[in-house]
Amino acid sequence: MKVIKEVIVAANEIGLFVRVCVSDMGAANRDLWKHVGITSTRTALQTSILHPCKPAQRLYFMADVPHLLKSIRNCLLTQSIILPDSVVCSANLTSNVVSLQPVKDLISMQDSMALKMAHKLKDVHVNPGNFQKMKVSYAAQVLSHSTASALKFCVDRKVMPSAALTTAWFLELINRWFDNLNARYALPSLFASSTVKIEELNFVTELFHDLHFSGQDTWKPIQTGVRLSTQAALDLYRDLVVNGAYKFLMTGRLTQDCVENLFSQIRAKGDSHPSPVHFRHAIRLISISQFMHVSQNSSYENDDGVPFLDFIKSKSSDTRHISNDDEDDVELDRVCETVLPLSECESSALYTVAGWAVFKEKSANACQVCLASIVGDAGSVPQHSQLTTIKSFEAGGGLTHPSLPMWQAIVAAKSIFRCNEDRLTKIDNVKKFLLDSFESQVPLNDFPACHSIALKVVSRYLRLRLHIHAAQITRKFASSTQFASRSAHCRTAVT
Repeated sequence: MKVIKEVIVAANEIGLFVRVCVSDMGAANRDLWKHVGITSTRTALQTSILHPCKPAQRLYFMADVPHLLKSIRNCLLTQSIILPDSVVCSANLTSNVVSLQPVKDLISMQDSMALKMAHKLKDVHVNPGNFQKMKVSYAAQVLSHSTASALKFCVDRKVMPSAALTTAWFLELINRWFDNLNARYALPSLFASSTVKIEELNFVTELFHDLHFSGQDTWKPIQTGVRLSTQAALDLYRDLVVNGAYKFLMTGRLTQDCVENLFSQIRAKGDSHPSPVHFRHAIRLISISQFMHVSQNSSYENDDGVPFLDFIKSKSSDTRHISNDDEDDVELDRVCETVLPLSECESSALYTVAGWAVFKEKSANACQVCLASIVGDAGSVPQHSQLTTIKSFEAGGGLTHPSLPMWQAIVAAKSIFRCNEDRLTKIDNVKKFLLDSFESQVPLNDFPACHSIALKVVSRYLRLRLHIHAAQITRKFASSTQFASRSAHCRTAVT
């Protein structure tokens, strides 16, 4: 504690007034909390002490919220969470058990689907290795609104039992809790008028006090951390915003992400445990690199794009161009008769992607006549719109629904893609071939011709579909081949 106090005093002397001490929940940090009087147990909750520089102020302590998100997901990997009966009753849930099993079932269900209801979920999210357990992004993708929406949809379509709604409810709650305590710009921050967010944070504090667990039902570290961090944020909010001069509290500033990112950059220089000299040299290199940029006249370009496979580009001499005029080609509409229809879940996922493509084109096109032809509402295609409706945030304007003609055009584009999927690796310009096939097969009489709006939406869909197809082939090809670098992998031809 003496060292911590000296650091806080030194910071104060140069004009940095420390209000919160944030750390992960390592044993040394928890011992520090206990030593200074910070407690978070079933019987007591103390989030602050007298400030060593200004006794009239409080010095708050928090567990790092992104670390807590990982801990919640990792806890669910090995055991279930038991909700109190009062919460089950108030939320109209049919079960009190929060488990990752519905998420695992969802991943298995959509494993064979090209377009997924929760498109970021993979097996590594629920069966992570030691390094994957350390990734905040994986935990955030599991404990997310998207995953909760997919579970709700599956229950509504009776492909999952109603008990999965309890897991969906909990994932949604944790997603909102994380958003409230990780706000990185003004709009989602805590204002004096943010009564709903404050009530929800208070609810989380009470809920984690009453949680129980399957197996060894003891007080868990996640309960200690969540209650401490949430209550500390609430206390700081009352101190700075309600009773102070601040307009809002940007809770994303209360995490240690900046320190984590800095240490990650330093370790990436080749030494996981650098000496003070190596640390100083790494800091110098990192600082200088922030001022570097690529000259506009240079021949170097930043490689920050999605890695495409070679089949999207020109092919080597052993491949040939395929067009609709090739004598050995089968008629497109005849081939499409063999394409299996999409399941209800796949159709709903396709509808959501169609809405995404419409939204992207809507943002880039100001012609009202064009927009009226491609934008619909939930009633335009009611049999497939429910997943989009569940995922939509009303306060944020919601997701976009395609019109019925636009939906029919996307379905036709989907059929054309699936008809030609097996031979895409033999085509010179895949996207042009698919778009030409669409134009020759699908009439677009229901759309205005002024800006070719329907063709632009279909083009966006086909480009996304090619991304997904390329990723699938890449994963299959990479599973049996080792490369020295990502660039070498991307340059290797797929046969």
